[in-house]
Amino acid sequence: MDRRETLNEMLRHWQQIELRVAIYAYGEECFLISATTGTAEAGAPIKLQFTAADSDLGHAIYDLLLQCYAHPKDAADGSLKNWAVFAASGAKTGKAFESKCTYVTAKTINTAIVVEAIRRSPPSDTYVGQQLSITGAPAVLGSAVKKLVATLRLLDSQDAL
Repeated sequence: MDRRETLNEMLRHWQQIELRVAIYAYGEECFLISATTGTAEAGAPIKLQFTAADSDLGHAIYDLLLQCYAHPKDAADGSLKNWAVFAASGAKTGKAFESKCTYVTAKTINTAIVVEAIRRSPPSDTYVGQQLSITGAPAVLGSAVKKLVATLRLLDSQDAL
């Protein structure tokens, strides 16, 4: 059974569960993808080059969706030094990290994956998003993430938000 079938089967039996992954497009350098415990990021992030194949990005997202809730809820103190995504980025400060990142979430809602990109610094309530089938090919999911990041960055560059 592949990742897509596994997710579809899991969600078919557990209608109330929502899976979520946090994705950070860190400049033009890399994607940092983190599993969650539902709301908080947990576990070691996957780091992929910004130029990674769409299918590799999609596979990483599917893999970490399957790890959602698999990590114990962390009693972290909220400091940057304990944030695995920040550490993996190599950024020197939180402000530098935030200014270079486009934040993306991929979450399941019934049998769909909703992908949304938002700007966190400076904060904005504007986002771009797309709804995909949970059984879609990994390359389609990876491509959607890249397109949403590019779209939001283009809008930001034109002060359209």
